[in-house]
Amino acid sequence: MRSFSASLRETKKLATTLKLDPKVITDLNARVSAFSSGLSGAESAKAAYRGAIQTQATAENNFEAYVRSLVSEIQVNSAMTNTMRGDLGITVKSSSTTKAVPVTVTGLIATGFANGSVKLKWNRNGNVARIVFLIEASFDGTTWNQVNAGNATKVTLTGFAAGTPVWFRVVSSTSTRKSAPTTAVNLYGSSESVSLKLAA
Repeated sequence: MRSFSASLRETKKLATTLKLDPKVITDLNARVSAFSSGLSGAESAKAAYRGAIQTQATAENNFEAYVRSLVSEIQVNSAMTNTMRGDLGITVKSSSTTKAVPVTVTGLIATGFANGSVKLKWNRNGNVARIVFLIEASFDGTTWNQVNAGNATKVTLTGFAAGTPVWFRVVSSTSTRKSAPTTAVNLYGSSESVSLKLAA
């Protein structure tokens, strides 16, 4: 497609060839000049606008990076409390390295079976999923030995003699901490509250 400027040049040439009124030609020249200046100004404005947009984007990216860096420093600053962080509008996120605190479980129940197996179950009581539950057994209620460990809140143990008194308790633990043990539950003793069942 031919440019508008080229069309104007041809129009000026045609006006001269046709020997139009000089005033018309002068007016045409002035309009062509004004139009050319307008085009040039528009192109300059477009370039300036693109430059301004790029400058703005760069400034926003730099500021965002600065804010993220500042937030990271605040998050790990030992002098900053969670309340202070909250006042600044900084979301307090729990660190993946934060150690879970084991809590004593509740509702421990033991059920004995004629084949010597024992089923234990209890309530997690708020312990997070990575807490390990240590199952301890005792034949005298005083000396305890660990017989199982896991993250579930129920377990089946084997190898016990049906009718022989035995106590069980659960301790919540991490690699560095332990909760207080649960109150021990007794099978086949004088305080027995769970009846012997036939194995399924």
